[in-house]
Amino acid sequence: MQQSQLESGAESYEEFERLHSSQLTLSGLPKHYWPTLHRKISAGIYDAGDNFCRIKSGRPLQEYCPHSLADDQQDIVLYDWRVKVVASDGIRLDESDHVYLIDHFFSFLAEDLDAQLAEVMSDEKARSRLEAITFPGLDEADSGLQADKPPPICREHVWRLASFYRIQRPNASDAASASTNVWYVMDEFGSSIRHSDAPSVKVFPFLHLTSGTAYSVMFPLRSLALYDEATRDWAEGSGAANSSAEPGPRQCRLLAERFHPQLFECFSDRPRLRRQLPCYPTPGSQPAGHNPATFAPEFFARHRVNESLPSLERLSGSMPTVASLGRALRVFSNVDFVVNYLTKGDQFQLTEDPDNADILWLADHFKDYEGLSIARPGVFVNQFPFENVLSVKDLLASLAMEAKAAWYPLTFNLELEMDRFCAHIGEALAKAGDVEDSDSDDRYWIVKPWNMGRGLGIFLCDAFRLGLVELVKRCQATPCIASRYIHRPLLFKRDDVDGAGVKFDFRYMIILRSVRPLMAYVYKNFWLRFSNKPYSLDPAVMQDYGTHFTVMNYQADQALKNINCQEFVPLFDAQYGERNLTWSQIEQQLVLPTLLDIVRLAVRHPPPKGIAHNPQSRAIYAADLILGWDSAASASGGGISGLKCYACEVNFCPDLTRACAYIPGFMDHIFSTLFLNEPINCHTLVEEETPFDFK
Repeated sequence: MQQSQLESGAESYEEFERLHSSQLTLSGLPKHYWPTLHRKISAGIYDAGDNFCRIKSGRPLQEYCPHSLADDQQDIVLYDWRVKVVASDGIRLDESDHVYLIDHFFSFLAEDLDAQLAEVMSDEKARSRLEAITFPGLDEADSGLQADKPPPICREHVWRLASFYRIQRPNASDAASASTNVWYVMDEFGSSIRHSDAPSVKVFPFLHLTSGTAYSVMFPLRSLALYDEATRDWAEGSGAANSSAEPGPRQCRLLAERFHPQLFECFSDRPRLRRQLPCYPTPGSQPAGHNPATFAPEFFARHRVNESLPSLERLSGSMPTVASLGRALRVFSNVDFVVNYLTKGDQFQLTEDPDNADILWLADHFKDYEGLSIARPGVFVNQFPFENVLSVKDLLASLAMEAKAAWYPLTFNLELEMDRFCAHIGEALAKAGDVEDSDSDDRYWIVKPWNMGRGLGIFLCDAFRLGLVELVKRCQATPCIASRYIHRPLLFKRDDVDGAGVKFDFRYMIILRSVRPLMAYVYKNFWLRFSNKPYSLDPAVMQDYGTHFTVMNYQADQALKNINCQEFVPLFDAQYGERNLTWSQIEQQLVLPTLLDIVRLAVRHPPPKGIAHNPQSRAIYAADLILGWDSAASASGGGISGLKCYACEVNFCPDLTRACAYIPGFMDHIFSTLFLNEPINCHTLVEEETPFDFK
């Protein structure tokens, strides 16, 4: 190939290679294909159809569902598309022309799928294409279905075929939003390439930086003869194929490939048979319980952010007080609410010089506890070593699961326990009666990224309606945990929502003064957050943010309902008066015991599995809690019996701006409790007289 040909486009080959070499190297594309790829992108050449052809093939339903079928299902054949070589000379691995562009028919952000899918479906031409991509061979009369048109496309049909690539946001406001996963469905050709554990081609996403256009690229992994099938590995990167029947991580990644979209139609009038769909592993095929690796100290250590532990020998004396210093404690802070609202001038004094401070109140993570203890043993800091066991979702979940804590819903770490989670769902389906109407605790799950706030990346999963397809796909892009969704929440009636019951959760502030001895308090004022729409488990609103979520501060399209705790308590008591339920009962019998258990669990183990003892440390954490009924009968009964308090998450260094604005003297109360040993407006959780020993 001549250099002039390579430079026929606006972008020279040299520039193309300079910009994209890292992408292409990571993808594994052999270098002799690079010039051809550049040429095809420059000229817009989609020539896979010259050497490959989509061919419809059918398999009996019995192959998808090895369990017993009804008599009228024995002869059903399900069809899909496959891609085969039609080049008479085959495909030779050493020929540089055999790299092919595949178009992306449909791209979306996970949180915007419903809106974007509705937009696609509103266009007749686009809808027809998506139906043809999603439902293989349905344009033929022998499709095996008694239907004259395809079933309605749902989220799971799109997720079955979806792949993703990640883009960086250079102007992101925080680390959580610095990158974005863009999902896409390939065109008819790309979506027809089936899975194989021994694939003959590789398909990978490629972002052309010059034009900003995303493609998929296909190239052969071995030479192919006429009529050989082009197959790809749908679970690439999940390890080698395993012949074992047990649902290991790789088998779980292949759930989407094993789910044929027409299975829904075949079983539409037989909900009980859905438990036998092959996307669920065989019940009992995986040992029950959790992966022991999630309880090991090494699991917690991998989250360590290079923190050092304090030198306790240097901290054997007492910490400074106003009396011992004969002056106010000097406070350095880079946090606005401390600077703006700390007003106790006779006991605290702000300074702009951190080297002159007695108290360091910092927004960013502090790491050098050893250095601070040696160089400045008389200085406080507003953080504890290894407090991430509370603030990182998967670490708190691991602590709670090992301790079998009643206040944390059953949770699986989907990076290390996807196989166990899928097996758990399989067992739950085997026990369920009418799957469609099941109220099983194992039906609904909430899936959360490990270390993202503001509600980012969180979604719900109805595991009895093949929601596992979406769950498995999305967890390939972002490490997540899956927790049982509190699907029978205690509701609050909002007059501005036609008196309907909405979800709500609430935030209490935990004030930790010491680990050994253990001394912790809870601020009496608490903060409430409400959903904006009536609560419902209707599938049509399962992914509706305003129905199921309460964090509205960061949602531009959502109104924020503000009710302070003094207003809320009498309203709540009035709503639940006939059921003999008051907020005072809930706080004393459920909330405070839950918060105490959280604190004790967080200091139960030595680092890295627990918060470390450090006389210099003081901290405040925001615990987000929700109330739920343990059964439908409890939800319709009376009193506090059957009501439980659950922890959603615990936040490091929470934003206290709203608290400072609404509660006069709030920062003074916090600083007095932490640094003067004088609790103000606090419940005492625990004040150990003797140092707490690790158990």
